[in-house]
Amino acid sequence: FYRPKIMYNDINQRLSFCLADEDVFCNNTVYFISDNPHNKYLLACLNSKVIDWYYKTLSVQLGSNAVRMFSIYVEKIPVPKTVTEKSFEFLIDSILKKSSRNEDFSFECDMIDQKLFNLFDLSHEESDYINSLY
Repeated sequence: FYRPKIMYNDINQRLSFCLADEDVFCNNTVYFISDNPHNKYLLACLNSKVIDWYYKTLSVQLGSNAVRMFSIYVEKIPVPKTVTEKSFEFLIDSILKKSSRNEDFSFECDMIDQKLFNLFDLSHEESDYINSLY
């Protein structure tokens, strides 16, 4: 059974996670989350505005322009449980398709953000505040 793993850099301007084939290997500044049956849902959550905002309040910063992706902080990222995981997977599949064709996928990202704002039960004001940062 083929299952890609999630890959992320040690240092980034904002959280940036991607899917990588099982046979991909990188140097020591890239890390992996493997053996997760919910990779696409997890990918949607980890790349969202609300998780990026939260991570910056939790972790070590490199000035105002970069974050360090230490495991001790990545492991503390809250991922809400949901029964609508398939809708997130659909949006991720659409993003992957559009990305491979160099098409804009901002609509799908906005939909993911809105779904997560709801799952975290954020108020309209809280959602607006997080959106204003991006």
